Amino acid sequence: MPESIWHSVPSDDTDLWDLGIAGHSILPEALGILSQIQSIFDPSVREQTLRVYSNLNQVASYMKQADGTLDFSRLPILELFVWPDRSISLWWTTSFMRVAISLESDPGESAWYFVTTKQLQEQRALGKLPPSNSSERLPVLQSLLWNVYNNV
Repeated sequence: MPESIWHSVPSDDTDLWDLGIAGHSILPEALGILSQIQSIFDPSVREQTLRVYSNLNQVASYMKQADGTLDFSRLPILELFVWPDRSISLWWTTSFMRVAISLESDPGESAWYFVTTKQLQEQRALGKLPPSNSSERLPVLQSLLWNVYNNV
């Protein structure tokens, strides 16, 4: 994907609901994921989760605009899991891989990871999730989404 697709991405102060996440997700999602996000107890984790969810949909939309042949409906369902420590994981899972984003109360501890099975040479990668106001955030999410798309 050309980097030029990021020139028109809204700034971080854009209202989350104006970013098209309320009922207009381009990604296959678990039923009621927005209700799940809204019920997250920790306000910091809730806002991070909404922003990442919105960012993922932005990335998918921009990727689709850049290449009209992309069909995101074939992706696995994006799932949300709340851990006992109240952190959140958003993930895609197939029989060959898992891509996940872990959101913590302290945004500096939020991370992403990608793991595969033997069929895909047991690859592993992980890293810190860039802050929402960082120019690195959307390209990282694009890379994760691209890995899911290409390994379904």
